[in-house]
Amino acid sequence: MSGGNRSGAKTAVLAALVKGDTIADAAAAGAVSERTVYKWKNEPDFQNEISRMRREILDRTVGA
Repeated sequence: MSGGNRSGAKTAVLAALVKGDTIADAAAAGAVSERTVYKWKNEPDFQNEISRMRREILDRTVGA
């Protein structure tokens, strides 16, 4: 995959993981390999973004 659409792929993978999809499903959503998803999951910024998105969902749910 070229670097030009990497952020779109990361966004798709993030969204899939936040909603509870498997690594395989998240990789498919981002059109990347499972190995890439595992690599991204080990990046602190990526982990922080997953946590932030989950907190945001929780805050919206509790606030509703």
